[in-house]
Amino acid sequence: TSFIYVHTTDVFNQDLGRHLRIGEIIWETKEVPKTNFFSYTNPDETVFNSHWGSQLIFYGIHKAFGVNGLILLSTIVNTAAFSILFTLAVRRVGFVIPSILFIPFLYILLDRSWIRPEMFGNLFYAMVLVTLFVKSARDRLKWFFPLMALLWINLHITAVFGVFAMGVVLLE
Repeated sequence: TSFIYVHTTDVFNQDLGRHLRIGEIIWETKEVPKTNFFSYTNPDETVFNSHWGSQLIFYGIHKAFGVNGLILLSTIVNTAAFSILFTLAVRRVGFVIPSILFIPFLYILLDRSWIRPEMFGNLFYAMVLVTLFVKSARDRLKWFFPLMALLWINLHITAVFGVFAMGVVLLE
C-alpha cells in the first residue's frame, strides 16, 4: 500500500495550503485561531478547529523537510494503519480473503491518498480495532487509551467516534 501514498502530485489542491498556513499561525502566535479568516463573505465567523494538532505537525514537517517530508509522513501513517488492519484480518481468516478484499479497497485508498488530518484517525481506528479483536493487545493497549484519546481529539474530528469505540473496548 505504500506505493499508493508515495506519488508526485499537486498536494496543495486538497486543503494542504490552508492546513500549513494555520499551522504556521498557531506556531507563531501560540494560539489556535478562533475566526474563519479564510472566508471572504464571513471572515469574523467563529470556528472550532478540531484538527489544529495535525496542522501544527504538517507545518513543522513541511518547514523541516518540505513536501517530500509530508508525503513520507502520509505514507508511513497510512501504511501503518492499513498494515495493522490487514495483519489483523490475515490472523483471523487467513491470507486469501483479505487479499481479495484489498482489490476494491484499493480504489478507496487511491482516492484518499492526499495529505490530510484524517490519516491520524485512520491509524488510531486501526489501533482501537486491534484492541477489540485481539485480547492480548487489549490488555496492553487499553492503558494507552487516555493518551490516544487526548492526541486524537486534537488531530482530527473522527476522535468523537474513536472515543466511543474505546468505550466499547473497555466495556467488553
